[in-house]
Amino acid sequence: MPITLGADFDRGVLEAAGVNPNNAQLGTVQIDALPTDGDVTVRYTAIATAPAAVIRELVCQTADSNTHAGADDVPAQ
Repeated sequence: MPITLGADFDRGVLEAAGVNPNNAQLGTVQIDALPTDGDVTVRYTAIATAPAAVIRELVCQTADSNTHAGADDVPAQ
């Protein structure tokens, strides 16, 4: 059962992992196992910004390529 230890805990974990907490959604930090030694895998939701025009262009390019992907494999009706 997941538990939340708060934003300060999340910040500390992210900083220990070398992640800027300002680029993460606090409250999403997950630690699946805590071994007595070695590294710990930390999962979190990242936050980033990108120019809208670039994202729109990527959406159009991807949608266009997916629309035509495999078109030659479709049997004629």
